[in-house]
Amino acid sequence: MSSPQLSETSHHEKVYPVSPEWARGAWVDEPKYRAWYEKAIAEPAAFWSEHGRRIDWFKPFTKVKNTSFGPGEVFIRWFEDGVTNVAYNCIDRHLDARGDQVAIIWEGDDPSEVEEDHLPRTVRLKCAGWRTCCATTAWAKAALSLFTCR
Repeated sequence: MSSPQLSETSHHEKVYPVSPEWARGAWVDEPKYRAWYEKAIAEPAAFWSEHGRRIDWFKPFTKVKNTSFGPGEVFIRWFEDGVTNVAYNCIDRHLDARGDQVAIIWEGDDPSEVEEDHLPRTVRLKCAGWRTCCATTAWAKAALSLFTCR
């Protein structure tokens, strides 16, 4: 088996070419990437509004980005008036269509230690248990912020 061809683009960076098989299965090809990039530069609010709607929101956002670079008040806030839940978007919303597919493949330091039984339904149950555990501890507020983004 031959090793992948590498092309050196700078002193510290190597480019690994994508195989034609992987490229055929990609959701974003080079022309689509370029079009998205150009739109993100030309119309950032419209671009990020469109892509922000790709996830589920419990309270939809109306503001895409709010920034300040003033003295003593530097901030960048994305979708600040919306409310979403990261765990829901990563796991729960996929249960109906993909609940019986492998969601996580874990490999330990020893390559023979591989777990592939993390189905979305199982992951959801484990997350729900962890969330309940967090809610009963002193650091509950910080831990629960992992699950809900405002």
